[in-house]
Amino acid sequence: MNDEVCYSGYVEHSDFYIDPQSYYEAFKFLVDLAVGSGETVFYIGKVVRVGYDFELEDVMKVVWNGYDWVKGE
Repeated sequence: MNDEVCYSGYVEHSDFYIDPQSYYEAFKFLVDLAVGSGETVFYIGKVVRVGYDFELEDVMKVVWNGYDWVKGE
């Protein structure tokens, strides 16, 4: 069993989560996805396996402040 912590997330107006991956890869993918879809907000969190699916915990909102992606409120 793989106990590595994986991360997933979604852009604000999306209806799907990205595949679980490392924090860096998930963050980079979500930035690319948000920019490509004209979004300024996305969410990233730790993956918790639930059967064949997963949920997110410790979810963090990330926003574009006009200069950089920063933690939102």
